[in-house]
Amino acid sequence: MIPSNRLALLAHRAVFESTERGNAINSWSSSAVSWATSYYALHICLDLQPSATIQSMSKTAVLMSIKPEYAEMIFDGRKTVELRRVCPKVSKGDLILVYVSGPRMALMGGFEVEGIVSSSPSNLRKAHLIQSGVTTAVFDAYFKDADVAYGIKIGRTWQFDRPTDLKALRRRKGGFQPPQSYRYIRGGEFASLLA
Repeated sequence: MIPSNRLALLAHRAVFESTERGNAINSWSSSAVSWATSYYALHICLDLQPSATIQSMSKTAVLMSIKPEYAEMIFDGRKTVELRRVCPKVSKGDLILVYVSGPRMALMGGFEVEGIVSSSPSNLRKAHLIQSGVTTAVFDAYFKDADVAYGIKIGRTWQFDRPTDLKALRRRKGGFQPPQSYRYIRGGEFASLLA
C-alpha cells in the first residue's frame, strides 16, 4: 500500500498534470488514475468532502528552498507561517515542494498553501512572529528595508519516507538546479521530481 503522504503527492501530481493539459477528472489518463490509486483513495488521503472536485485542488506548484532548521519545524508542526520578502503567486490549495538547503540539500516533502498574508513588516511580526518560528532579531534582520512582508500560511504537510538528495535529483532531471528562493514547477518537471 502507498503511504498516505506519498499518495497525496502523487494525487497532486496527477491533478497538476491533468489540469495543465486541460483535462477534467472524468478524463484522467490511465497513468493518473494509477498514480492516485483511485478517486476514492484520493478523497480519503486528502480529507476531501464527497462533493469536492479536482478543480478545488492544486493547479500551481512551487519548488522552494528552505533552511534545514525551518524545514524541520514545518514538518513537525511548530512553524505554520513561512516568511518571504518576495512571494510566489500562490493561493489556498496550491502546492509547495520543500527543498532543504545546505548542508542537507534534498527534496524532503511539501505542504499545501493555506493562505497568504501581506502587510508591513511590523504588522506581520505582531500577528505571526510565533507561528513563523523565528526570533524577533532574525525577523527584523530578514525584513530590514522591506516595505512589504509576506507570510505563506502552511496547511497540510507531507514528508517523504526517503528524501531525494541533490545528486539523485540531478540524475532524474539533467541540469537540475535548486532555487535560490523559489521557482514554479511545470508538469514534466513535477513528474521527474516525484518519480
